Amino acid sequence: FANNFSDLVINRNFNDKFNVKLDHNFSDKLNGFFRLSHRKVNEFNGPTIPGPSGSGGNGYINVLNQQLVFGATYAFANGSAIEARLGVSKIEGGKRPPLSGGPSVRELYGITGLPEDRTITGGLTTQTINGFSQIGRQATNPQFQNPFTINPRLNYTRTISRHSLKAGYEYLLVNTDVQDTNPLMGLDTYAGQYSRPTTAGGRVFV
Repeated sequence: FANNFSDLVINRNFNDKFNVKLDHNFSDKLNGFFRLSHRKVNEFNGPTIPGPSGSGGNGYINVLNQQLVFGATYAFANGSAIEARLGVSKIEGGKRPPLSGGPSVRELYGITGLPEDRTITGGLTTQTINGFSQIGRQATNPQFQNPFTINPRLNYTRTISRHSLKAGYEYLLVNTDVQDTNPLMGLDTYAGQYSRPTTAGGRVFV
């Protein structure tokens, strides 16, 4: 059965965050604000089966959110106002295998032809055998998505009698660094638990 192994999985989660906001009236016509937000998450999701041949689990999960926003509003005497805003956002989110940076598959098991970059290596490649718990690392690990955005905006508002007219410009720049190719270390799937060679009478594990 697929539940033929059970273990107490180690999970650790460190989550730190803070926000700072400042508002200031420079004059009766001019006011501005500033806001800084920060959040950092370091989590370890332990392997379902320990050891280099077991592994699995999300492993090391790292998330960083940082945002900086500031803006100003100036009111003219004729009932119009101009607003300026700028937002900058940095996000990093990714995960690494529990044995990330460890010996390569060639060093552990003598299997050649797989990457040996220490940012990728660590543990056995994913092995799926029907009827058994999956062994080896996650097929989708490692991966990350790191977007960086800049968002300036400028608006002009004019009040005429009972009407309010507004025009402006906004620009959004998004640069995203992505590693979502998988499986980087390969994936083996076995449809049966045993096979019987035609030249042998016994069962041979595959």
